[in-house]
Amino acid sequence: MTLVHKDLNERVTIDTQLSFNNFKNAYIFENLVIAEVKRNNYADHTAFLKMLKKHHIREGGLSKYCTGMALTYPDIRKNNFMPKLRYFQKINNI
Repeated sequence: MTLVHKDLNERVTIDTQLSFNNFKNAYIFENLVIAEVKRNNYADHTAFLKMLKKHHIREGGLSKYCTGMALTYPDIRKNNFMPKLRYFQKINNI
């Protein structure tokens, strides 16, 4: 889903039911929502970010590609991704 602000240079993409599949291993995150805010570099407090802050939802960095690779290819090194992967798996198992 993509939301675009009519007046400000802000765009939000929202991913739900994110899934990764390499035809051997598959993961589906039904309880995870990823919202990506695209804005001008100088626009720190956009309407969407203010709404997230109001609801105590914190920002974080993420590469969906790297996450999918780390999940679906068990033999690759993924030490840097383990904290985030554990967090996602905890959310998904609720």
